[in-house]
Amino acid sequence: MRIISKQSRAARSLLKWNINDLATRSGVPQRRLDQFEKNVLHLVKGENDAVVSAFKKVGIQFKDNFEVILSEAQDGSGGGKRPVNVKEHMRVTINPDNEIFASIPYQNAEDKEENITEKVYYRHVPTD
Repeated sequence: MRIISKQSRAARSLLKWNINDLATRSGVPQRRLDQFEKNVLHLVKGENDAVVSAFKKVGIQFKDNFEVILSEAQDGSGGGKRPVNVKEHMRVTINPDNEIFASIPYQNAEDKEENITEKVYYRHVPTD
């Protein structure tokens, strides 16, 4: 699966990773990742696969509609920083202004599922 820069930023936001964290876990140089996330370059297949694999190991799922979800880690280790209840799924959406919103399902007092949504990341992209 090939991911786009917004998905990488969203996944890092969910995990509270910086570029160096992703570089360390994926083996892709930090400079390449930074340029990829700024839409300066595209990752080659091997780099993309390494990034996707690093994210998947800690429970990130990439959907066809560009949605990014944090759920149970593939290796069962808990995958580092994640929601307290790993049965919950965090969903991330990215609006046209590059604002990233996380939505977390939870059971309310009446035992009905609701969502908490908050902005988790904003990146200003200047226009010419």
